[in-house]
Amino acid sequence: MLRGGYHTTFSRRVINDQMAQDTRECDITLRNEYSVQKNSARHTMRPQFHVGDKVLITNHQRTRKSDPLFEPTPYTVVGCDVHGADLQRHDGATTRRHFNDLKHYNSFSRQ
Repeated sequence: MLRGGYHTTFSRRVINDQMAQDTRECDITLRNEYSVQKNSARHTMRPQFHVGDKVLITNHQRTRKSDPLFEPTPYTVVGCDVHGADLQRHDGATTRRHFNDLKHYNSFSRQ
């Protein structure tokens, strides 16, 4: 099909490492600006979880309607980034969950 080779009307450009780094930084800046613009239009809220907060995790193992929505054991937030939170249980077990699966733990309602 392309016996004569692949020809294009665009000329090849050679870029150095500094130009590539500048382009990556520009892409990151534009991506952040775009996400701020789109998220503000949808009235989305950033998660309000901080290191040291007590949280409950969504119970994905529910088999009946009467099963609790959240696991009864509270976890402590040990790390956060844009994709989720790192959690630690009282016995030392760690897990990672998305912010949509978390709920602030209210110790007064559990007594």
